[in-house]
Amino acid sequence: MSDLISNGPSRRERLGLAAFYVVASILAVLFLMPMIWSVANSFKPPAEALANPLALFSRAFSLDNYRRLEGVGAGWYVYAGNSVMIALGTVLLTVLIAVPAGYGFSKFRFPGQTILFVALMATMMIPFQSILTPLFLILNLLKLQNNLLGLVLIYTTFQLPFRSS
Repeated sequence: MSDLISNGPSRRERLGLAAFYVVASILAVLFLMPMIWSVANSFKPPAEALANPLALFSRAFSLDNYRRLEGVGAGWYVYAGNSVMIALGTVLLTVLIAVPAGYGFSKFRFPGQTILFVALMATMMIPFQSILTPLFLILNLLKLQNNLLGLVLIYTTFQLPFRSS
């Protein structure tokens, strides 16, 4: 009976887990380093950022770069707001369309289901660059160029085959 009770992971399993965490931590640092470096440089005065771009920490902490962003175009908050609206609109529209489609494919049997499913999967093999001109023409026809709704519709179109399969 005592053979069935385990005293926890073996030494080999603990070493394997430790090695996994070491490698995962190194990879995480490598992947995050460009973002950390960019953020660190954004708080440096321009002269210091150009003089020593590899240094992570600044001698003089500065918010001047962010203050200057308010004067560029419509201001960074307008661009950030547009990005949030496009992302939320795309996610919402994709979920509203893909969830019922995925449910229908999984729960119901109907004539032509296999053909429709294969057609849906085939759209994932079409490079998006090949349909940019037709999309441009459609958006032009619908007067949705230079419009957030046009972007939401395009992003949703590209996401649907991946979400409803």
